[in-house]
Amino acid sequence: MRRGRRSLGAAALGLALAVAAHAAEPAPAPATIEALMEGMARAKGVLAEWSEVKELALLSAPIESRGVLHFIPPDRMVRRTLAPAVSSLVVDGKRVLFRDTSGAAPVDLSGDPSAKEFVDNFTTIFRGDLGALRAKYEVTFESTPPRWQLGLVPRDAVLRRFVASVTLAGEGETMREMVLQERDGDRTTTRFGKVETDHVYTPAEIEALFGPAPPAAP
Repeated sequence: MRRGRRSLGAAALGLALAVAAHAAEPAPAPATIEALMEGMARAKGVLAEWSEVKELALLSAPIESRGVLHFIPPDRMVRRTLAPAVSSLVVDGKRVLFRDTSGAAPVDLSGDPSAKEFVDNFTTIFRGDLGALRAKYEVTFESTPPRWQLGLVPRDAVLRRFVASVTLAGEGETMREMVLQERDGDRTTTRFGKVETDHVYTPAEIEALFGPAPPAAP
C-alpha cells in the first residue's frame, strides 16, 4: 500500500494543478502562482483522464498505467486505474479506501503518519490555499508564455523521506505534465487529458464513486 498512497498523493497534486491550468478557450499562461491557485479554488467538480509512466530504480523496464480521476470539492477524490489492472483509491474526507477486484480495504490514517501527510498536503492544494502550500513546500514558479512551470520541494520531514521534488509544466491554461521524483530514485511522469473543471456530479455518480451516504443522525 505504500506505493498506492504515493500514487494517490501524486495524482491528487497533478489533478489540482490540472484544475487550475484548464480552460475551455485558449488563454495566456498564468503570470503568477497566485493566479494559478485562484484557478484551483474556482473548480466546481473535476473529471480528468491520466496516463502514467513509472521508472523504478529496481526494475529495468518502466510500468505504464492509465485511468480516470474524480474530484468533488472540498475533500472527496477518486483515482481509478483502468489498466493494466482495475483498482481505485478513494478519499472521502477523513476516510481513505483502496478497492480492487477483491473488495475494499480501509486505510487507517491515524496509524500511518505518512499517508495522513499525503492527504492533508494535497487537500491544501485543492483548496487553493497558497499560504499553507508555501508553509509545506519550497515553491518556485516560472512563466514564459505560453509555457509555465511550478516546482515544489517538501519542507515536512515525513513527506521529504519519500518525495524529493514535484515539477508541473503546462502551456497557456492547459496542464501537460507532472514529474514526481522520489528519494529512492523512482520517477513518475503523469500526463493529463480531457480535463473538465465544471463537472457537476449527480447523486447517482456520487453514490457509484463513494458508496451510499450514511444515514442522518437521529
